[in-house]
Amino acid sequence: MGIVPSLRPDHLARHGDVLRLLIRHARSDLIDQAGLESELQGLDEMSDGTPDEVAAAEEFAGDLEGMGPTFVKLGQMLSTRADLLPATYLQALERLQDEVEPISLDEVRAVIEQELGAPTADVFARFDPQPVAAASISQVHRAALADGREVVVKVQRPGIAETVRRDLDVLADLATIADATTEMGRRFAFVDFLDTFRTSFVAELDFRTEADNLLTFAELLEDREHVSVPAPVDRLVTRRVLTMDFVDGRSVRELSDIGRQDVDGATLADELVRTYIDQILVHGIVHADPHPGNLFLVGNDQLVLIDLGMVARLGHGVRDHLLDLTLAIAEERADDAARVLERAGTPLADYDRANLEVHLAELLGRHAGASMSRLDTGSVLLQLSRACAAADLRPPAELAMVGKALLHLDEVTRCLNPDFVPNDTVVDHTGALLRHQVEAGASRVRAARAALDTARLVENLPRRADRILADLADGNLRVRVDAIDQDDLMRSLEKIATRVTAGIVLAAMLVGAALAMRVDSDVRLLGAPAVAVVFFVLASLGGLTLLGHVLITDRRDRMRRRRSR
Repeated sequence: MGIVPSLRPDHLARHGDVLRLLIRHARSDLIDQAGLESELQGLDEMSDGTPDEVAAAEEFAGDLEGMGPTFVKLGQMLSTRADLLPATYLQALERLQDEVEPISLDEVRAVIEQELGAPTADVFARFDPQPVAAASISQVHRAALADGREVVVKVQRPGIAETVRRDLDVLADLATIADATTEMGRRFAFVDFLDTFRTSFVAELDFRTEADNLLTFAELLEDREHVSVPAPVDRLVTRRVLTMDFVDGRSVRELSDIGRQDVDGATLADELVRTYIDQILVHGIVHADPHPGNLFLVGNDQLVLIDLGMVARLGHGVRDHLLDLTLAIAEERADDAARVLERAGTPLADYDRANLEVHLAELLGRHAGASMSRLDTGSVLLQLSRACAAADLRPPAELAMVGKALLHLDEVTRCLNPDFVPNDTVVDHTGALLRHQVEAGASRVRAARAALDTARLVENLPRRADRILADLADGNLRVRVDAIDQDDLMRSLEKIATRVTAGIVLAAMLVGAALAMRVDSDVRLLGAPAVAVVFFVLASLGGLTLLGHVLITDRRDRMRRRRSR
């Protein structure tokens, strides 16, 4: 077990703020997650929930907003944790707003001059004093370069990095304490979750990362006719300033019924879904927040992705798991889905494979009547996360993140064309994804590696076969099967025998003391024969010692088994 950290004196006030937040909401169903099974059906009707539950969730989201930018971002990330929070909380946290009062123009100019090494007037031919948007981390101004190029300038708020680092340190202290002292912490691994959050958030504070993401997506979208991203201005990008092309369009969210008649929404939605599926399963990169406010419609035939600060990368193994899981869902194979989730997730001490399969069969059974075209893949992925938690399997973080991205994508496609069915495109695109995997497996590099492995096997096979046959002929062939750890079994038996023996001795002492109470004796303590009192005291002390030893050693053994998994 790890050492519980001491709270840092300079952060005590902030610790108090966070603890008050937790205490205020501890009475609600936010922390009461013992009955996860009751929530397994909650994601099908995300808007359902009693008025009290909805009010409590909205209050929690509002309190996070009041705590500042770190907690707004934390809430947005928590909105992907269907295994941790009830459906009403996920919905409330998705609506968290990151809008605050703008900083002064003088402060904006000071940051630009400090970062770019020149006054704003020397860098830009025009710089609009009124911000286009003001968030807790940065604000955006429209401007123009000397050559007439229209741009927007994203400027980080002064001192925000220090505030975020302080809050992350406070959350790290509390997460470590929770993991070390609570069952919920051990179950959900708050330290691991916070490490992922810290990595993502710190990267978002460096605007050079977002500029790199824009360049990466521009390359991936090069062959796409209707989907693009704004280009950054390399010489005007620093850690706290990001300059990129101005997008002269309107948010997809603002598209009216009348305006939609002039747009080929089905074509745009189809290409957008294909783009995202390729990014996730082929290229391993996820735009984590593709909600309608982050997609602009330029003219009537061009979608532009903005706000690429939050981008996640997926390894080959994760992509393979997601593809296998998608196929298992399509075929309604609960056993296959359970195997994929088990490989991708982290089984806990009480992991129950049978329980997971029951939940998955129930989940997929509820969708059995739906055609694949009407199956909401994003919602199903989030429900899979909750089923994993109910079976004590910590789901892979990527599962919920991709599920949330697909849910947002479904919302975008509804804005473009209410009749569009995203999963028709997903199913149609599956063949292309499988062909990509086959082609990747047949690449020259992989073929060369496979040939080399085969050559080594053929080279060593005669020698190894000769050795096996010789051992078999001499009667020296041995087969080792590690079915049971004999040493561990013997230690367990010895422990049981010792405890039983000690219990019998203590019981005999108590019985002897009870019998000695009836013996007349001149030597008495507390009005009873001294011998009986002494035996009672020794038996009581021995019993307490045995109980403490049992609790301590059992806890240590559980921690050792958990670490060895």
